[in-house]
Formats: sequence, C-alpha cells, structure tokens
Amino acid sequence: MKFSISDNAICIIFGEFRNNHIGIGIAQSGNILGAIIYFLLYTSIHFITKILAGKYGYKLGTDFLENASQNHTMEKLSYGASILGMTVIGAMIASMVSLETTLSFTLAETETTLQSIFDQIFPGLLPLGATFLCVWLYKKNVKTIYIILGIFAVCVLGCAIGIF
Repeated sequence: MKFSISDNAICIIFGEFRNNHIGIGIAQSGNILGAIIYFLLYTSIHFITKILAGKYGYKLGTDFLENASQNHTMEKLSYGASILGMTVIGAMIASMVSLETTLSFTLAETETTLQSIFDQIFPGLLPLGATFLCVWLYKKNVKTIYIILGIFAVCVLGCAIGIF
C-alpha cells in the first residue's frame, strides 16, 4: 500500500475515527450499509483531497520554482542546505568516529596518558584528525578502498604495538 502526505493530512483534518464511527454504528445493527458508507466516505475524501493536493501542489510548485530562479532563492536554499549538511556531518563525526590511544609516559614520577592530554586540549582531537586525514587522502585522488585498507592496517598494527 502506498501512502502520501495527503493521507496524513486527511487523518488530521477529517479524523479516521469519524468515518469508522459512522460505519460501525450502522454495521453493529447488522446492516451491510455500514461498510459501504465507511468505504464511500473514506474513498471520496481521499480521492478529492489527492486531486486537489496534486493540482495545487503542481501549480504552487512551478510558481515557486519560477520565482526562485528570478530571485536567486534556490542558490540561497542550496547554500543553507550545504551548511546544515556540514553541521550534521560534523555531529556524526563527533559521535560515530572513536579513536583513543593507550600510550602513557612518566613525568616527575607521575604517569600520564597521552589521551588525557589530548582530551584536555581538544576533546575528540584524534577522531577529527583521522577524519581530516581521510578527506585529505581522498582529495589527493587516493582510491576509497585503499583508504579503508589503510585504516584497517593502521588499526591492526596500532593494537599489536599497543598504541590503540
């Protein structure tokens, strides 16, 4: 079954329960007319709404696109969408890429981990650096599969040596 935006609008505006109550009220007495009334009410409302929504949606959409090309609105919307996209990608990097080091060293008889220093300077510095390294390699036309295999090799070797 295919649903569209107008299906939700019909549910909000007319309320499915009204059609159900009218049909069920008649059907409870054993009359087949209850099911027929429900079907006719439901179908007619959906049919009329979809025709009107299609007609006015097309008209308003073409008018918008004509005005948008004259007023450079599409360029502004595209610019705003790219800013939003970069913000979402930045949030995804911060929450989905994790990279920590287990390296530690001793200064003045106090053992300090390198990760705690990185976290004090800039939390998430290593994942950000790894992401920028991948972007830089991609811009240098390194194939994606080589970047993935390189990440895999660095992770395996780093864990074997004790860096990660």
